[in-house]
Amino acid sequence: MREIKFRVWSEKWEQWLNQEEHVIYADNGDVGEVNDCELVEFIVHDTLVEQFTGLHDKNGKEIYEGDIVKCVARGSNNIFIMKVAYFDDCAMFCIHSSTHQRRGLTVAFYELEVIGNIHENPELLED
Repeated sequence: MREIKFRVWSEKWEQWLNQEEHVIYADNGDVGEVNDCELVEFIVHDTLVEQFTGLHDKNGKEIYEGDIVKCVARGSNNIFIMKVAYFDDCAMFCIHSSTHQRRGLTVAFYELEVIGNIHENPELLED
């Protein structure tokens, strides 16, 4: 079975929210706890929720949307620095950059290594 996981970046505090505490900052400003079994619908301000892609990089690290990955196409020495994102129009996670169009995120064609994320390391995507 596919593992569904998320991580949450707080733009307000510029840090990851601690998943162990299950803290939610809701629309009304209240802070509440949610246990793993609850399905909660809420509006989150100043946060970005990013989903686990279900894939791991070459070092076993989980790959999330918003991660910046070093990609090496299998059978070549070409290295690309790309961002992981979900695209609604094709309903899949893809890698892309300002100089390369999107490609499906797959470990079958690329050796991937997570080298950062768009929140803490945006400079990695600069040309």
